[in-house]
Parts: sequence; C-alpha cells; structure tokens
Amino acid sequence: MSQIEQLRKQFNGYDNVQKKQFIDNLKIKLHGKNNPEYSRFLQECINKYNVSLRGGGSLNDDFSDLLDSRNVKEASKYTIAEPSQRLVAYFLDVLLILIIIGIWFLMAGGAGVLAFAAPSLENLAIFLTMISVPMVIIIYCVIEFRYWKTGTSWGKKIMKITVVHKDTGKPIGTGNMFLRETFGRMISGMILSLGYIWILIDKDKQAWHDKLVSSVVVKTKG
Repeated sequence: MSQIEQLRKQFNGYDNVQKKQFIDNLKIKLHGKNNPEYSRFLQECINKYNVSLRGGGSLNDDFSDLLDSRNVKEASKYTIAEPSQRLVAYFLDVLLILIIIGIWFLMAGGAGVLAFAAPSLENLAIFLTMISVPMVIIIYCVIEFRYWKTGTSWGKKIMKITVVHKDTGKPIGTGNMFLRETFGRMISGMILSLGYIWILIDKDKQAWHDKLVSSVVVKTKG
C-alpha cells in the first residue's frame, strides 16, 4: 500500500474535527512545494471534508462531490448515472452477447451443412465446430477487455457512462472490471436480484457489484 493510500485510509477514519486538522497540517507541509500527487490528494481531502460537513457522504446526483484525484475540474463534467441509463447499457451488453452467439450458430450451422453436403469433409466440419466455441469466447473477451480497461463496456460506451472508483474518480481498471462484471454480477443476481435492486435505495446508487470494488457509475453531462 502506497503512503497516499495509507493516508487516505487514515483520513477516512477521522471525524470532522480531525479531518480539518489533517488538512491544515497537510497544507503546511505542502506550502511552497511542487508535489502534484500530494496536491491532488489534498484537494481530495478538502472535498471529502466539505461533503461530510453537509451532513452525509452521499454523492447524490452531483459527481463534483466525488474527489477526482486526477483533476477536480474533471469531476464537474459528470453526474451519477440513473438506474434507467444503466439498465439500457445492460441490455445493450446482452445484445452484444446475443450477436456473438448468433455468429457462433452461423459458424456451427455452416459446418453442419458442409458435413451434410460432403460427408468426406465431416472431420473438417467437426473441427470447425470445435474451434468456433473458443473463437466466439475470444471475440467477446477482446471486445469487452478493450472497454473494461477504460471502465466501460460496449453498452456503457454507447450510453456514455463509466465505472469509476468512488474515492479517486479514476476508472477502476481491467482487473476490477472483470471482477465486477463476472463474480460481482453473480452476487447481485442472487436472492431475487436484490443486488441490482439495491441501486434504487442506495444513497450513492451502488449495486452490490459496485460495492464489491468500491465503484460508482457516472455519466458525462450534456
């Protein structure tokens, strides 16, 4: 764990009085110094402190409350995505899966026709059918991994929504996206899909798979 991560964890455990003192001390240490990483962390702490002064940690609909450690101005470009926007993105992702499955059926069907029309090529048809399955999986992974590294998916990209870390505002990365989109969604789908319904009652509109990786889903304003 980096020093800033340790300080962030320490800061998050403070009450408002301790947070104010922490910020003041950090300002003194950074005065006159050119340290962009710690300057961004200072702004993160200031924004968190302001949120807590307003009486709660809810991000509500204004993503500017979320502390983007890269660029605070960047945070003003986003709002927390609505459940309806996320639902449309989900169905678009399902559509992509159906399209890929359709491609597999065409490949498998073509191999079947080949075997029927030319029995001597039956072994080739069986081979083509066998390799079509991993090919379809590879096609899907290539498409999705390309999006996951930027915190999106095919559907999310179309809807202009992004998955970011709640504390930093940065995309959560390919590894966390894989965990969120696979194991995390399995958890959300358990118990009558309560993990998905949780978006409607959670103060930060997080599903259970969001909470698993500390993510929120945001949409570009305008």
